[in-house]
Amino acid sequence: MLQVELIPGIIRHKLEQVYPNSAKTSISFQVELGEAATVSAQVFDQFGNYLTTSGSYGTGEHTIVFNNTSSLQQGTLSYVITAGSETFTGNIIKLQ
Repeated sequence: MLQVELIPGIIRHKLEQVYPNSAKTSISFQVELGEAATVSAQVFDQFGNYLTTSGSYGTGEHTIVFNNTSSLQQGTLSYVITAGSETFTGNIIKLQ
């Protein structure tokens, strides 16, 4: 497993975990912030449907949860998490 440490001025934030993978009804993103930041999260399906949220968070670990993913289609979902000026992307599988 790749370990990433927060380094002030270089790596300020990190995406700790995305779970569950495979998802059915909810998706959670665990982020660690090295400083206060605005965090936005978007999850997209292959048909252009998406969920989005944004908020301001203080230093430390936070969990961003999408509790109802019913508007997203089954298959591969893509996500984009932005914390301050850093962006994290990836894919997860959604089951019906």
